[in-house]
Amino acid sequence: MRYTDPDGRDHGMSPDKEREMKQRDVMVNGKTTAKCGLTGEAQRIMTVQAACSYGTTSEIRQTITDNTKRTDTWGVYAIKSGVVIQIQTMDPNKPLDDETQPVYGNNIIIKTADGMFIRYAHLETISCNVGTGVEEGAQIGIMGDTGRGLPGPNKHLHVSVYPSANFWSSNAIIDPMDVIREGTYPCNTKVSGLFHQIYTYTKEDGTTSSYPHEGLDCSGKDVNLIKGWNKGLNGQEALNAQGY
Repeated sequence: MRYTDPDGRDHGMSPDKEREMKQRDVMVNGKTTAKCGLTGEAQRIMTVQAACSYGTTSEIRQTITDNTKRTDTWGVYAIKSGVVIQIQTMDPNKPLDDETQPVYGNNIIIKTADGMFIRYAHLETISCNVGTGVEEGAQIGIMGDTGRGLPGPNKHLHVSVYPSANFWSSNAIIDPMDVIREGTYPCNTKVSGLFHQIYTYTKEDGTTSSYPHEGLDCSGKDVNLIKGWNKGLNGQEALNAQGY
């Protein structure tokens, strides 16, 4: 069930392992740009991101975000820079409702530079690997309808934010909107489900049940595409335009 995550595990990394990951391939605007350490453009962007984490260079963050052009209508983008620490994918050889299938379908968890963990869920495809450094605004996948979430499969992006490497739903206590305001908007469509919104669904026996939504959903419908999405979407501006 989507309200609890039986696949949640502790994926915390030692400082040595984290340093090792940061010295591997770095993805900038969806392209791998550096190996064996952060150099050139990758070094510059990671330095800017670290400074922005302390709220000292918001104008630089704005420039990087706004310069990230988007070409894929259903692209999913990193809200903040970080390192991919977990990827789960659906097993095509098992039924959708098999209990061993990941609740969140094809999903990615990125540890950000300021220590949060962001899950991007129900993706159609994933375009990064575990250990990859991902720059804010880089495309990391395509929106889809994978997983066993309730009330049933439907195309959308689900985002959950955790303060620590405990990926059970009960630890998704940070409102994703608060994180999005500090970074890049994660897709090209409007919000369709709010943090802690009560979701109601019909069970197989015809009765209804409900649960508090542990994350934020964005629509998978063409009608909810945000105007000008191809120019890149700053998180604060995109939410403000929707009245949040």
